[in-house]
Amino acid sequence: MLQTLIACLIGSSLALMCNLAVAKEYEIEIIVFDRLDKQISADEQWDFSSDRIAASLRQMTQLGSKVSDRETTEEIVRLKSVRTSLIESGYRILNTTSWQQPTSVYQDAPLIPLGNSDTALADNPLVAGFVRVYTTSLIYADLNLQLSPPTPLLQSPQMVSTLTNSYPVAETGPEQPHYFIAEKRRLKFTELHYFDHPFFGAILGVWLAEEE
Repeated sequence: MLQTLIACLIGSSLALMCNLAVAKEYEIEIIVFDRLDKQISADEQWDFSSDRIAASLRQMTQLGSKVSDRETTEEIVRLKSVRTSLIESGYRILNTTSWQQPTSVYQDAPLIPLGNSDTALADNPLVAGFVRVYTTSLIYADLNLQLSPPTPLLQSPQMVSTLTNSYPVAETGPEQPHYFIAEKRRLKFTELHYFDHPFFGAILGVWLAEEE
């Protein structure tokens, strides 16, 4: 009987600990950037008509239809000094997003949209993206980003109006280059995680939210 009681108490304690772990809130911040002085030569531009690019564009469109309504902000706190260092090193900041979320398995984790602000200038590159942070026994992030350098087509009022936190659905011509990052990454608390591409990149961090 005593052994059974002890086992029940241990089981209850473990369940409580698991519930507390699941109830943890994460603070997440991300910066998307490119190089102001990076020149994209003709031989580096991807073939828009290729199956690979077409598949990536379809994936971005599909993700755009599944975004969460979780509240986000452009203000960052923990990555503020990183943002300053990037600018001082000659990088252009394309997007900053921060939000808070509870520990969630993949299907319950919010899909956060990333993109230019609605005040973005027409001569800036179009960036669109989505990130999902979720937990199994570990913490992971799925990141999908698209960079589309400016062209006369992107400078039309219709395309400029799509520079919001959603995927631009306007049709683009075969001359339009597109570059993508699609990566799954294991995350660790307080560490900065760098997602790299020759023309742009992202820095992501996750922290346990401070208890009120």
